[in-house]
Amino acid sequence: MASKWTLTVLRQVFSDTGIRPKKSLGQNFLIDYNLLRFIVAKAGILPTDTVIEIGAGVGSLTVLLTERARKVYAFEIDKNLYNICKNYLRETSNIQLYNEDVIRAINEGGFVVNTPNIKVVANLPYSKYFEILLSLLTSRLSIRELYLLVQFDVYKKMSATVGSKEYSPLSIIVQSLCDIRLIRKVPRDVFYPRPKIISAFVALKLLDKPLIDRDKIKVILSPMRTLFSERKKTIVNVLKKLFKGGSLDRFSHCIGGDILQKRVQVLEPQDVIRVASFIATVKHISP
Repeated sequence: MASKWTLTVLRQVFSDTGIRPKKSLGQNFLIDYNLLRFIVAKAGILPTDTVIEIGAGVGSLTVLLTERARKVYAFEIDKNLYNICKNYLRETSNIQLYNEDVIRAINEGGFVVNTPNIKVVANLPYSKYFEILLSLLTSRLSIRELYLLVQFDVYKKMSATVGSKEYSPLSIIVQSLCDIRLIRKVPRDVFYPRPKIISAFVALKLLDKPLIDRDKIKVILSPMRTLFSERKKTIVNVLKKLFKGGSLDRFSHCIGGDILQKRVQVLEPQDVIRVASFIATVKHISP
């Protein structure tokens, strides 16, 4: 096995094994060695660090992580890629490789790491980025920092300002729990196959004082989605539609009259959380 996964080597191995990148799994492989080293350097991996990698692929980034970290837990859902990665890293002692869906492993409690200040490094597939990110941010794992490759429009949603067209539940979740920073844009030609749009390499650092307890995120997710499906309506009109017969006085007492007259899309994250929490509570106690 070659020491570096160049495009030529990757194509040859795929040809020999009959593997074709699966669009359904968002398989776009990084083939730029300098970028791989850049990712590891910017993640600031230390010899004492525990790292979770999602989407190990053939192991091109994984091997660089193992050279710096104390321990790397890597997930690869594709069995064929898992076997290639496992063989590639067969002489590496500080790697634990899983042929599992990371969402299921985290949500069902099967994956437990009792280590503080975990770092996540991942090339998130577009088809599952929200579910993976939600699982990570709401998990019991002691995650401190995430270094993610995402499509650039996903970054725009995560960092969206109040009132913009990209402003969404994803914006609120990420900004309520994390400090977000764009490290650099990533061109299409460093991937195989080439994606249709450019990507972004971003850093998320968990806030010491988040706007919401991470345990509540999944409780208010559905209400937030309901609110943003009516993003141009005022809060009072959305609530009247949801709770037929509900009194304006009740809404005003629980939420605040100033918020009721605002449109969903111009609410600050903490106000969206407040309204979504109210909706979740009322729906929970309603017969």
